[in-house]
Amino acid sequence: NDPVVTSIARSKGLAPSQVALRYLVQQGYAVLPLSSSEERLRLNLDLFSFSLTDDEMEKLSALQTKDEGIGLPSPYDMS
Repeated sequence: NDPVVTSIARSKGLAPSQVALRYLVQQGYAVLPLSSSEERLRLNLDLFSFSLTDDEMEKLSALQTKDEGIGLPSPYDMS
């Protein structure tokens, strides 16, 4: 629910998860999208029909926290 991720997703007509996964792909990470929802899995696998601009990549990279090394807040932060 990060406003930067949500804003980029909205501007491209995508789900925030797609933006997050595409960010990782463009950073050179291998991603294994998983979901128990068929619709979410379809969305998460559709990573190559769009790309993020340099400006969007910079905005996402700025989201790094002291505990995360690859940008984007952890979805497992329960605080």
